[in-house]
Amino acid sequence: MVDELRQVFEQAQQRLSEEAQRHLAAHIEAWLEEQEWDAIVNSPEGQETLERLAAEARAEIARGDVEEGGWE
Repeated sequence: MVDELRQVFEQAQQRLSEEAQRHLAAHIEAWLEEQEWDAIVNSPEGQETLERLAAEARAEIARGDVEEGGWE
């Protein structure tokens, strides 16, 4: 771990309540998950999958195989 990050964590531990620490941990976890999804989506395999899904969706629309509605 880099020194700067270690220092910030130590400060958070000393200065923040337990509830605030849990809140911070949840935000960091969400950020890490977002980074993971970004890596997946931006990978060549992820891009190929998205392109294939988009092509399938366009084909379904062209065939009229879609229904009006929402995500219920």
